[in-house]
Amino acid sequence: MKRMPVVERGFVLRDLEAISSMPRYYAWKSAMVRPHIGRRLLEVGCGTGLMLERLRDRELLLGVDRDADCVKAARIRLAGTAGLDIQVGDVLSPGFPALAGARPDTVLFVNTLEIVVDDLLAVRQSGKVLEKGGKLVLLVSALPFLAGGLDKAHGQRRYSRRGLAELMTAGGFQVESVRYMNLLGVLGWWLDSRLRGKREMSPAEYRSRDRTVPLARFLDALTGPPLGSSLLAVGIRE
Repeated sequence: MKRMPVVERGFVLRDLEAISSMPRYYAWKSAMVRPHIGRRLLEVGCGTGLMLERLRDRELLLGVDRDADCVKAARIRLAGTAGLDIQVGDVLSPGFPALAGARPDTVLFVNTLEIVVDDLLAVRQSGKVLEKGGKLVLLVSALPFLAGGLDKAHGQRRYSRRGLAELMTAGGFQVESVRYMNLLGVLGWWLDSRLRGKREMSPAEYRSRDRTVPLARFLDALTGPPLGSSLLAVGIRE
């Protein structure tokens, strides 16, 4: 098992509550993943349901998170949603493949694969719940040189484009695409995490970053982008 930094108890829920102050950013992320997901979605590390809330037009919304407080918050957020099932669970657990019984056609990780202790095992476990041709969609933190205080606080790694593609291949997926997202975010993360060494962001700080999202989306559309603070990868189960 790979060693990961210890995350303060309660930090994840506190940070997710703060990051809910970024509706533009979550709308952008959901717009990026939406073209790649099918009708029966399994999100690993669903947190408080911020992404599932924006994808609730699916036939099945299955969310799994190992934090019971996050699961409780997600159930409240998405109460009354048709086809919803949110459970406490761990992608690394021997029991995870039993979720194949729900017949998901897509497994989604949104900024969660980078905090899983064994990311290769997580990818392989994802393949076990999908039939051949099912999709794995990963939105992860990019560019290892950006790692700083915020990364340590979140207990997360950052991926290179090549490294992420190799991980998916090793896990049994054919790589369909790997692309950068959020060129402007490279500067923001470098300032906050590397230069200032911040370990936590307040709701007010998240709201301030959220106001830059229209500009960030414009720059990405204009430039490609050649780099970004995130990577969006899609793989097909072989």
